[in-house]
Amino acid sequence: MNQTVVRQLLCIFLFALICCFFLSGCAVDQIKPLNIDSNASILEYHKPVVPDSDINYALNELMRGLLFFDLGDYLDSDARFANACSVMEQITGDKGRETVAVVLDERAKTYKGEPYERATAYFLRGLCRYRLGDYSGALAAYRHSLACDAETRTDKQEHKEDFLISYFMAALCYEQLGEHDNAQATLDIARKSSLDNQYLKSTNLTNNFIAVIGVGEGPFFIAGGLSGKTITCGKCPVVKVEVFLEDKLLGNAVEITDLLVQAKSQQWGEADTARFGRVIGKAVLEAFSGVRIKEEVDLRCWYTLPRKYSIITVDVPPGTHNVMLKCYDKKGNLLDRYNQVWFDVPIQPDCNNLFYFRIRQNSQNIYGMELKNINEVLEK
Repeated sequence: MNQTVVRQLLCIFLFALICCFFLSGCAVDQIKPLNIDSNASILEYHKPVVPDSDINYALNELMRGLLFFDLGDYLDSDARFANACSVMEQITGDKGRETVAVVLDERAKTYKGEPYERATAYFLRGLCRYRLGDYSGALAAYRHSLACDAETRTDKQEHKEDFLISYFMAALCYEQLGEHDNAQATLDIARKSSLDNQYLKSTNLTNNFIAVIGVGEGPFFIAGGLSGKTITCGKCPVVKVEVFLEDKLLGNAVEITDLLVQAKSQQWGEADTARFGRVIGKAVLEAFSGVRIKEEVDLRCWYTLPRKYSIITVDVPPGTHNVMLKCYDKKGNLLDRYNQVWFDVPIQPDCNNLFYFRIRQNSQNIYGMELKNINEVLEK
């Protein structure tokens, strides 16, 4: 190699070295993409209300998850439900607490929910994953939901496989994943418990408008009964829901899962026996001592759930539409304060558009109710 070439290479090397030195000396911090979760106030808002070591942590996360879900924040909702499920699925926990719970006071145990509550948590996780386009993740959640339902303490096999809303949604996921045979097989299981449900057919899995509707106020525990507590439910006067697209009736939503039935299908177990023993012991002590003994019963439950789920699936013209839900009681009377109108609902062509509607009293048209109250005051 001649000297001219060597000098040229040396110059190039020195120039590159100088550039690197210069650039490193003048470098500035790289601007990172904006991450809204880095905002201190948002991080504070998303912190658990109770620590994960708290005995009520899972119940707290279930409540928060449902709030995020109702707001359409499916990513954060799924995260909250995942936190709750991780606790509820622990087979062994604090054995000291669990022993105290059975023998002395159930309130000392870590809340892990009833089978129907765990099944519903995974059902809602599935809805979150489905709305986010993760059909495989949604299917996994529905399979977990059905496994939780199978844990129901009962001698009747039909109560171990009657969480039909998760069967329907699992079939919908199979269809989205191209597994048509599995979708049909899953629907066949559901139809055994609900032969008259017109929407449990394979043709309904390809409709472009599919709505899951939560109706009424869910189950909760009250003190009373042989074991010290019993399950009941809030008011649920809605027995029929008509679904309209603009002014055209699409059909009636059909009930597919009643959570009160799910809760009541759980038969007597060890905890019930322990409660019954405490009730008897309390009565004996009161009879001999003449002193009333206060008995605290564990009434914790996921009381923010709906009473039941209904579904409707139809084909509608693509575009932006107004969806109206009309609710009726058992006598056929229109329940004005339960009706809903959803504006500008997008229906994509050649797409499985899944929607979730939650029906409660006065959950829409609140302004009209307030105006009516003001007018009544003015008239007086």
